[in-house]
Amino acid sequence: MWRVLARPRPVTLTPTDDAALSRAADARAPVVHADALAEVGQGLGIALPPAGELTCRLIREGLLASRTKRVYRIAWPVPAAQPSSVILKRIRFRAASWPREAAMYRSGLLARMPAPLFAPSCLGSSVNPTGDYDLWLEDLAVGTTGLRRRPAAFSDAAFALGLLNAAWPDAAPPPGDWGNLVLARAAEWLSGNGWANGMRPGSGLRARIAAFLDGSDCLLKAFGALETVFCHQDASPLNILVRRGPHERRLALLDWEVCGLAPLGQELSALVWSTWPDARGDEIEGCEAQAWKGYLAGLERAGLAPTKERREGMRLAYGAASAVHYLLAVARVCDADLIDLLLRRGEEALAAVR
Repeated sequence: MWRVLARPRPVTLTPTDDAALSRAADARAPVVHADALAEVGQGLGIALPPAGELTCRLIREGLLASRTKRVYRIAWPVPAAQPSSVILKRIRFRAASWPREAAMYRSGLLARMPAPLFAPSCLGSSVNPTGDYDLWLEDLAVGTTGLRRRPAAFSDAAFALGLLNAAWPDAAPPPGDWGNLVLARAAEWLSGNGWANGMRPGSGLRARIAAFLDGSDCLLKAFGALETVFCHQDASPLNILVRRGPHERRLALLDWEVCGLAPLGQELSALVWSTWPDARGDEIEGCEAQAWKGYLAGLERAGLAPTKERREGMRLAYGAASAVHYLLAVARVCDADLIDLLLRRGEEALAAVR
């Protein structure tokens, strides 16, 4: 399953109208290997139709800083009892380092996550004719729903993340560079000039933001002394799908592009703060409180006792990661109460290290 195809036979897939919405001309009709399609069919246990009968729909485009270039849904007409689509994730390929998501699938760790978590099955991978890296994944669109922005849902998701973080010390990641990409990117953003450009007018918070940014280096340095575990690092509601069965509820965790080593507690940052921009401050606080309750319970269930020292470290990691990663974006699009709440979390973390 993990090979670069030696004799590629490029084929062009037929775009739907939605795929044509992309600004990039090459996104309309992605070119893939015919042998890769055959491999995907084998993974599904079915014979895929000829490439000319497959259609593709562009469902996501990655940001410039993201290694994910585009995500497509590849579909075909089949009997109701068979799968009718797969996900094609196209990743910017760098020969010096394999994509982290691909490395995680190769390691087998994603197939051994603690219940109720699971990841989509990987059906194949290859370097495609354009030089990017393709991951072919199980399509979970049927039979799943998104994570609702409700406190109880956040508690359940955070409980599962606590189980996951506590399990990683006993399941080391594969060899490679697993540094904290989230903080590395945040440090680049914070070091740029013109951070106040585009802030919502009348927020009245510019002086506090400037003071926090002046001290952000202290927070970034403090991360090196905190207890570290292996984390997903992008467990936003967009990357969590809920599958309800007759006897249990399972959570699918998608998009492992930035997974890596990070301080305990940082995992909650994306879960809580990726819910804006239309959320209210009090709504975020409610979800935040339940997320912490669930996360601590998950750690404890997995045998990682949340001692006083550990709790303090987790709060520091959460507040610092939330503020340095999300503050500048929140300041541009959100209302003052949400900016104030995020600033308070960052200021609390800053006070703890000074």
